[in-house]
Amino acid sequence: MIWSLRARFLVRDPDLRAAFSPDLLLWAHADYPWLIPGAVAQGFVLAGRETRIVPLAIAVAFGVLAVSVISLTVTRLYGSRWGLLAALAILTVPAFPTFVSNQQSDIPLAVYLGCAGALIVLASAPAGWSPRMLLLAGFAAGLGAWTKNEGALYAICLAAGLLARTRDLRGTLAFCAGIVPAGLVLLGFKLFYAPANDLARLSTSSSMVEHALDPLRWGQLLLYALRRVVFFQAFALFLVAEVVVLTVRVRRLPATPLGSALFLATAAFAAIYVLQPHPLNWIFRTSVDRLILQIWPAPVLATFLSLARTTARA
Repeated sequence: MIWSLRARFLVRDPDLRAAFSPDLLLWAHADYPWLIPGAVAQGFVLAGRETRIVPLAIAVAFGVLAVSVISLTVTRLYGSRWGLLAALAILTVPAFPTFVSNQQSDIPLAVYLGCAGALIVLASAPAGWSPRMLLLAGFAAGLGAWTKNEGALYAICLAAGLLARTRDLRGTLAFCAGIVPAGLVLLGFKLFYAPANDLARLSTSSSMVEHALDPLRWGQLLLYALRRVVFFQAFALFLVAEVVVLTVRVRRLPATPLGSALFLATAAFAAIYVLQPHPLNWIFRTSVDRLILQIWPAPVLATFLSLARTTARA
């Protein structure tokens, strides 16, 4: 719907602005960054034809990476048993293989968020935080921002979580420096090619204030979120288990940069849902599963590290 559509525009039309025309239908998301459509377009060019194998191969690669990045990080720190459990906690979420096979860019974004989180975790050492690892973490976060609009929010939250929990300005600056390459490309795209985002275009100052002060809208969001936690067709019991673990065990542990970043991102999404101009029920129903799949590998990493650490102590 998006990968191949825009990749074909990039390959067929000499004016690449056609791929980001404001005249495209809303669901084509012409304002989305184009790491994935660009990769598909280059695959088409290299293959010499618009074969379906290219987007399929990219989807499979990112699906494998989404599982293996988290699993191997946990394995490196706490052994293969914990690593296999982390892999199962991602791979057996019912919505995960569906999103991979549907070639949705939420899975590549989950990969880059997971990579950034894993590198931040691995950057922590008894001798101090490793600027080189944090630079790579920032680069991964930047690629996430170049994959989908939500990636920029994750990059900001990771930087904020890193600074808040480490108080290491040098390390945070190294992380931000890693974002710069993809960030500059994203900035150029947004300034010179991308049409206005529909959320920004359709919002006004008065509508946002009205929505922010509407207690019914906040209550509806809370109800929708609680219902989604028990949406077993998409997430089995995994979201229920995550809420229980966070409530009973993880909240008693010291806060971490990754955990703080994920909390900030969740809070930001809640505010965006309330302030945005579309009917709340419609936009929540059509987008929340995407957000959960984007974030899910990173909370699996953070949660399993906390569980493994406390179990090792016991």
